[in-house]
Amino acid sequence: MDLPGLSFQPNFNQFSGYLTLNATTDKSMFYWFVESQNNPANDPLLIWLQGGPGCSGLIGFFQEHGPFLINTSGELVSNPYSWNRLANVVYIESPVGVGFSYSNDSNDYITNDNQTASENYQFVQLFLQEFPQFSQNEFWITGESYAGVYGPMLANLIVTGSDSQLISNFQGFALGNPVTSCPELKANDLNIQIQTFYWNGLIGLRSLREWEINGCAQSEIAPGCGKLYKKLVESIGPLEGDDLYYNYCTGNGTLDAFAQTPDCITMSEQTTRYLNRADVQAAIFAKPQVWMECGNPRLDYSLQGQNMMAYYQSFFQIAPQLNIMVYSGDVDISTVPHAKTQLCLEGLERHLVQPWGRWSVPGPKLLSGDATKQNITAGFVEVYDTYTFATVKGAGHEVPTYQPAFAYHMFERFIINKSKNLQ
Repeated sequence: MDLPGLSFQPNFNQFSGYLTLNATTDKSMFYWFVESQNNPANDPLLIWLQGGPGCSGLIGFFQEHGPFLINTSGELVSNPYSWNRLANVVYIESPVGVGFSYSNDSNDYITNDNQTASENYQFVQLFLQEFPQFSQNEFWITGESYAGVYGPMLANLIVTGSDSQLISNFQGFALGNPVTSCPELKANDLNIQIQTFYWNGLIGLRSLREWEINGCAQSEIAPGCGKLYKKLVESIGPLEGDDLYYNYCTGNGTLDAFAQTPDCITMSEQTTRYLNRADVQAAIFAKPQVWMECGNPRLDYSLQGQNMMAYYQSFFQIAPQLNIMVYSGDVDISTVPHAKTQLCLEGLERHLVQPWGRWSVPGPKLLSGDATKQNITAGFVEVYDTYTFATVKGAGHEVPTYQPAFAYHMFERFIINKSKNLQ
């Protein structure tokens, strides 16, 4: 693959193109697969599922943990925190209608959670037929946001399916700031959001008291609560809910309010410009078309609102060997804040193995020589008998975008080293 703008020679194999799900309508899913830089024959195989629904897996590829980053000059530079340093990773654009994935029948763009799960399962099987040399590797599902739906539903099809080799290889999943749709959250969603706004300084105490006095903390369907919620949200003004410290110029999180990029071009804009170049589309074997990160109007997606915790409970019974991690960027302020995730996980009522505590990563050497101060707190973690929950300090909704080093250590420890407490 001869990529335009590539500034270095990769030390790994990569493949991109389509796998056909339905030959009659040419229903085809686009993927970009990068082999491990370490030991591809033996390293695990990961599939990355983006959120949305309707967002491209190439967001993960270019803005999170893929091997290339796009600099402000439009060049591809090496990502020091690429997950393919230790794993084989396939990024997909799912469901069909997202990104470069397409069909000749517009009816194929009408989909929902169940249909998407079926297509993702079909893709995995076709991929392993296309690349049989990876059919013996450990297999993991990874993703974020609406992959909180995609991931468990795909996992369910694997563990209840008839592909014995895939079942044997399947190790588990790791999902960031995932959509969960549990009943407890549906009953408390707005109240958790208002509390999150208050404790992060986005609304005042008087506003919180007004919410409580009107009975909204006890029942969101109390008279006037919907109108009050709207008023409080509007009082905050412009807010990028994915990250408390979002910078609209750089498109990333920063404590430097005046951080700049040339012409204020964001990571998102860089990705969109690059993937809409005709020479790039030709190089990656994509059907020529207008590429969009999210929200392609041709996609007609129906949310089904299923309780994802029911899938977890099922896995604990029929596939207790699975390694499951849910992680949250702790400054995702209103997309999927950690408080909402923890509420749903609490409903699983599992046995606590290791209580809440910090997990850390090595920091720079200090002049004081005090080794105890060299470890940087990356977040907090608690371990249950059937899953791990972790937070990532200073990360927004897309954890690897906002804290790539922390995300890399977390991925290495949980998936590569199988350390459930991230130590």
